[in-house]
Amino acid sequence: MPFSGLFDALGSEHYTTSSGFTFNSVSYSTSEGFKDIDLSILLRLLISSIVFAFVILFPDIPALLKTILEIVAIIIIAIDIFLAAINAVFEMNFMHKAIPLTLLAILAIIIQKSEDTLAMFIIYQIMGLIVEYAFNRTAYSLKSAIIPTASSANVVENERTQQVPIHDVSVGDIISVSPNELIPCDCIVIEGSSLVDMSNLGILANTIEVSEGDEVYSGSVNIGSDIRCEVTMTASESTAQTIISSALSCVDSGSPLPEGIKAIANLFAPIVLLLSVILIPALYYTTDLAGSETVSRALSFFIIANPAALIVSIPLIHLASVSWAAKNGVLFSDLDVLNETSSVSSIIFDRESSLVEGSPKLIQVKSERMDTAVFLKICAHAYAYSSSKQAKSIIAEYGDTIYIDLVEDFHEVPGEGVNVSIEGIKILAGRRDYLLSSGVFVPYDENEEDEGEMTLYVSIANEYAGKIVMSDSLREDAEETINEIAYLNVNRVVSISSENKKANLEILSQLGIEDFYCDLNDELKKQKVNEIVRAHPSDIVLFVSGKEADSSIGGEADLRAQICVPGELSMGKRKELTFFNNKLQSLPFSMRIAQRSKSYVYMIFNGVLLGKALTLIMATVGFAPIWFSMLFDMSLAVSSILASFLPYGKEEIG
Repeated sequence: MPFSGLFDALGSEHYTTSSGFTFNSVSYSTSEGFKDIDLSILLRLLISSIVFAFVILFPDIPALLKTILEIVAIIIIAIDIFLAAINAVFEMNFMHKAIPLTLLAILAIIIQKSEDTLAMFIIYQIMGLIVEYAFNRTAYSLKSAIIPTASSANVVENERTQQVPIHDVSVGDIISVSPNELIPCDCIVIEGSSLVDMSNLGILANTIEVSEGDEVYSGSVNIGSDIRCEVTMTASESTAQTIISSALSCVDSGSPLPEGIKAIANLFAPIVLLLSVILIPALYYTTDLAGSETVSRALSFFIIANPAALIVSIPLIHLASVSWAAKNGVLFSDLDVLNETSSVSSIIFDRESSLVEGSPKLIQVKSERMDTAVFLKICAHAYAYSSSKQAKSIIAEYGDTIYIDLVEDFHEVPGEGVNVSIEGIKILAGRRDYLLSSGVFVPYDENEEDEGEMTLYVSIANEYAGKIVMSDSLREDAEETINEIAYLNVNRVVSISSENKKANLEILSQLGIEDFYCDLNDELKKQKVNEIVRAHPSDIVLFVSGKEADSSIGGEADLRAQICVPGELSMGKRKELTFFNNKLQSLPFSMRIAQRSKSYVYMIFNGVLLGKALTLIMATVGFAPIWFSMLFDMSLAVSSILASFLPYGKEEIG
């Protein structure tokens, strides 16, 4: 496929300028080099090159014969461009990039520059093949670098192991994974124990021990002993493929061109073509140049007017950025999010799901009407159907059998409490306001705020029965995260929490967060986020929470970030930003990645723009004939593609 049709033939308007240059992002690139090379272009290139060599080696042939040979060779090498120009004229698309090239060829032949024109088109097609190869090869390399995936799996059947292509492995199959092998699918270990390296999934320096009953994720590496696993998810639906697909879909959605660049790219071709028209009379009347020479110099402007080199690297810069982010545990939902993340100025933390570990410990169980052990047993049964972190901690502290058949009519108000019947007796457990709203009197304890972060009150048969006091520890990377944010142009950091004021003061003072709101249920959290967003309309506000937080909180924020582990990626709707390595430090990392991506887009764009301006100056003074202008312009495109790798690997977490 020649460069003249490399992008238009993809049938996408994802990357478009009004000057007619259109190309898709990098999702189509599935090969290491050429996707589909058109053999006809090679044949046409060979014929035209032979003709060009002939007229150069035999300068004494008749001028008419030489001109005819050159014109025929031009038609052969550029027939695809000429046909595209004719089609564009019929479609009234007069800004199509093939039209300036066609006009250039016609004018060059008229002023007897057919030899230069032939050289220019030969360079155009050769460099076009190089550009296509560089583009596809770079895209393939970046995509392959996200997460390594296995091509096959060792399936065990009737105690015989057979290597099976990965796409033929089904849920329920038993596979064997040897030391130093990739885990091919999401699985559960059913035999053996080992060490698994999770660094491919962005969980750096995290080697975990696994044994029977533990889940292992595709893309991680078995570095211990042989294990047998049962496949729980096929390769196409596995964690590794989810990460890869999410990263690539980011590059294929959103607005790829920043508004400033898009405006310049849209105006570039018309302005340069207008300058070429002005240049001809300007040179003719102010210099001693012949008319043919002034036209020849102006023709170089037709080549430089094509904005291809300006923006061809942008999808690759984006791919390099999101690939490196995914490799380190961060997913952006689309390019708009990538761009907005670079300009975040306010951050709101849902404290209990982002700043703390998320595993609250019981520090006090106080019963008013019965033995403490019996009271804890009732609480554990009351929370048996709840998936909240408080419920998990209460059940873990109880540590005995839950008789689920005793639990009836379970109802939970997220962030508030639970209402349930145990052996026909009504049990309420949750926040003070939740019990009060149900008509249960809860005595006030003036020392309550000194006890812990969260207190859950319990009533039995509509009478207050006691309380459970819980506390959670600060994430180990929370302090470093807040310190890093201070250097990323963030003006405001806010914490919202359902815990009491004293708990917030103790933990947030360690982090230097002075703007916080406490004792908020989920509904009040939504209202507070909305108030903050409306109070700072010019800020880009990012709301950060954990997987267990109410998904509706932070809905009015410009961006929402979610902290989770790899296995949760396929569970529920992900947010605009997803930190699947369960690290809070992914927040400043994602902001640095976004800022670097944006800076490289502008840096390479401006570099190519400067190169084009230099070529225009050289053409004006006669130092850049049309063949040289084409060579230089195409070289700018190749250089920008090679430079698109720059954002990859430039930032680290921590």
